[in-house]
Amino acid sequence: MVPKLAPLALAATAFLVACDEEEPAPVPKTLEEPVGPHDVSVLFPMPAVLGQRTSLIGADAAGARGTLLPEATYDALPPVDAVLSNVQSYPLLRVVSARFDPCFPGLGEPCQNQIRLVMQPVTIDKTGEKLAANDAAVHLFYSLSREELEAVVRRVVDLRKASGIETDAGPLGVHPALLSEGVEGAFASGFRDALLQYAGDKNLVRVTFMALRGAADDWRFGGFDIVDGAMVPMEIPGLAGTYEQSFVNADQAGTVFDKASITPESTSADDFSLFLYPAKVSAATLEARQAAYGALLRVENPERHSPATIDCVTCHIAPGTRAFAERELGFSAVGSPDAFASGDEPPGKTVFGTQMLRAFGVFRSEPAIAQRTVNETEAVVAYVNDQIVGD
Repeated sequence: MVPKLAPLALAATAFLVACDEEEPAPVPKTLEEPVGPHDVSVLFPMPAVLGQRTSLIGADAAGARGTLLPEATYDALPPVDAVLSNVQSYPLLRVVSARFDPCFPGLGEPCQNQIRLVMQPVTIDKTGEKLAANDAAVHLFYSLSREELEAVVRRVVDLRKASGIETDAGPLGVHPALLSEGVEGAFASGFRDALLQYAGDKNLVRVTFMALRGAADDWRFGGFDIVDGAMVPMEIPGLAGTYEQSFVNADQAGTVFDKASITPESTSADDFSLFLYPAKVSAATLEARQAAYGALLRVENPERHSPATIDCVTCHIAPGTRAFAERELGFSAVGSPDAFASGDEPPGKTVFGTQMLRAFGVFRSEPAIAQRTVNETEAVVAYVNDQIVGD
């Protein structure tokens, strides 16, 4: 049905037609031009200056929507750091990465517009000469409307352009503006302001964690949905009735898998756990090894799996397992029908070890970018440019 125009609007329309004037220029869209990977996935560097640790955004940073991660919420989680209590590690938490996602979790699930932050405890390493992130993390999800998501991404785009960075400034890595300007530069300051305008405890809807336990060889995963202010344990995808999952690997050198285990084991049909057990790998046929490698590539492929279909451990051990399979067994994803066809490798290809479980953050002092994160980012860029820009 065509809406009726008010008399004043009719008069104005008649005047324009009578005078043969052009239609008024349309109101500019929130996103008027294509975005690139660094507009939707922002990775921070570890500052070279020790005193700039506090220049990274802290968990207690607060803005229009409250505190990013209230201390009471963090304290309610199981112990996250291997050595420190949550009370002790809370002041050390810093934002190491941010992602803007218009359709989380994907693959036919209802689209949820979200900001996703990863925080890790950042300290001075054992040498006393540089900053390092502890091998622990919390992943925070903030709900937005589509209009809010467009607005905050537009802010990030404008900040990037103001820093002289092009849309196609290379594949996903540490944000180029943060590399060139540092964590106290104009981009970092503007990004902090934008983030605190749109993210806070008022729209925090989920908190997940990766905690390091045992002799630094036991990683625990779990999470909570925040419903009406209450923390509700989150069921791990594919593991009905399971709210925590662990991965053990005694080889801290990151070369092989030693006494490795997943508890409880994944139920996914795309199971590549064969690679975790040296005796089984040695006895397996080439066909069995190839099948496991294909499953691994499918797990990394956002057209095959989403965060709603992959259990925590399977997702986080994929990069190290793939590195092992390619380095030790000679596999390659080139030409594989299971690989995400257009996903670029991270610049310089993040060198993953079997004890390295970071997806998009910092391992010790170096950036860590899993191939699935690269693939998801490319999928988000395609979605934004196709479905949102100029819509």
